[in-house]
Amino acid sequence: METNDIVNRALDAFNQHTQIKAVWKPARFEKDGTVDFYFDKRKPQRYVVEIKKEIRNQHLAKLLQQNDKAMPMLVIAENILPKTKVELQNHNIAYLETNGNIYLKKLPHHFIWIDNQKPKAVTKEVNRAFTKTGLKVVFLFLVDDRFVNKTYRTIANEAEVGLGNVNNIIKGLKNLRLLVQKNDRDLFIPDKKAILDRWITAYDQRLKPAIHIGNFRFLDNNSFFHWKNLHLHEETLWGGEPAGDLYTDNLNPEILTLYTTEGRGELMKNYRLVPDQNGNVEVYRKFWKTELNVTKNAVPPILAYTDLINTGNQRCIAAAQKLYEKHIEHKLG
Repeated sequence: METNDIVNRALDAFNQHTQIKAVWKPARFEKDGTVDFYFDKRKPQRYVVEIKKEIRNQHLAKLLQQNDKAMPMLVIAENILPKTKVELQNHNIAYLETNGNIYLKKLPHHFIWIDNQKPKAVTKEVNRAFTKTGLKVVFLFLVDDRFVNKTYRTIANEAEVGLGNVNNIIKGLKNLRLLVQKNDRDLFIPDKKAILDRWITAYDQRLKPAIHIGNFRFLDNNSFFHWKNLHLHEETLWGGEPAGDLYTDNLNPEILTLYTTEGRGELMKNYRLVPDQNGNVEVYRKFWKTELNVTKNAVPPILAYTDLINTGNQRCIAAAQKLYEKHIEHKLG
């Protein structure tokens, strides 16, 4: 089984680095299993194990809910994103990667932290579906799955990608079994949640950096606290924390995120912004053409959710969970 392989590689690497004995017991009743650490002659310290191929920001909320103070949790994975590691540390959840990197803090006797091992490459399919161009098309499908049966020309136009790319993206999704032929004419998405999970991480790593226009600050600092009063251009929308607040009415933004088709000069003129690489207003190029938003002045819920999850910040993740339950979950089927 793949999960046993991940555990065995992780514990082998841990033992090589520390010479500490650790015994894995597959699950009977407790999550994926347990690991007993033999730190010394005392009774072994048992951890309940949660195994993942890769730990992403969107897994945090569930992990935090599962963490049982009575029996500590150990997360074992091939790879854990840096932001996610920080949040796990903040909540004192132990983790171990297959390369031997570990964070385990059990006071007063034990504190092990290794973070100097290079990540083991996570096997990834070379697939056009989750390239920068593919992510734009997949986003369209996530927001409105009726687009999977539109003409390639319509898809290309609405996602603002080249017509020739659409066929390769569709093929990529089919190869991953994320898009299935229903009959001779129609396609359908069998598991929207699976596509969303992939999209969240790939968007943060590949597409979002490419559409970053820059960071700004307001000429008048007080404008930051009155962001809801700004009269945005119709092609400029709130993302990230302000979008989270608009959808949940339960998040006080510390960073303002905008998606727009406006240029830097227009942004500076229209909203009295000043370029500042450390500024608290982040601006990104709007990467879709069609009108997809359902709340005035906000990006579609899926993008707002993604922005919040990818912060790795627990305050934003909690808001993301509320947004998901209210605006997304029922649409994923």
